[in-house]
Amino acid sequence: MRMKRKWFTGMTFAVACAGLIGAAQANFNYNIIHSSVLFLPTGVYTTPISSAVSGPNNNSLNLFPGILVGDATNNAVALMTLIYEVDSSAHYDITAMHMTFQGVVFDRGRITWSEIVEDADTGEVLLSVGGNYVGSFFGGTDGPVVFDQTYPLSRPDNRLKVKKTFILDIDGATLPTNTISGLTIVQQNWVPEPASMIALATGLAGLAIRRRNRK
Repeated sequence: MRMKRKWFTGMTFAVACAGLIGAAQANFNYNIIHSSVLFLPTGVYTTPISSAVSGPNNNSLNLFPGILVGDATNNAVALMTLIYEVDSSAHYDITAMHMTFQGVVFDRGRITWSEIVEDADTGEVLLSVGGNYVGSFFGGTDGPVVFDQTYPLSRPDNRLKVKKTFILDIDGATLPTNTISGLTIVQQNWVPEPASMIALATGLAGLAIRRRNRK
């Protein structure tokens, strides 16, 4: 009898783990609505922004804008706009957004960014954040910019609409100039709800127990 209980406990744990692994391997679905970079004063328009998905369940969206204004370029301003939807409804809810980006500012160089995350069905705003990096002319630090931050949503959701903007400028400095503002990579990771993962494992374990009791 003890051997049977030990076998059943092990089997229940294995079933629960298998469910967690299956959920972890499930893909997020992305729908890119708008993706572009506009350079001024040249008016050069680039679309779409180079991108790729990664992670064990494609929960990371990676952007490679490769933007540079100032220096010896012909551009003083760059406006990057990205609007997309992400759907995890087949698997579990999302509770937070983790964003990283890398770039550079020097002298009058500035990077200003904003992010709005909405419920894709209702338009309810679940997150609105933003910030900036500035060069030494404005009291900031010249050199590489490395941003890494996690922001919780106001509530869990599984269908999100994301509106992301980056504005790079050199404060009207005359070209060519030593002033620089650049953006090389932006990465966005979507964090699943722990409770959803636990509920999935508990449900699978409960199903296994009910089947055993019937036998």
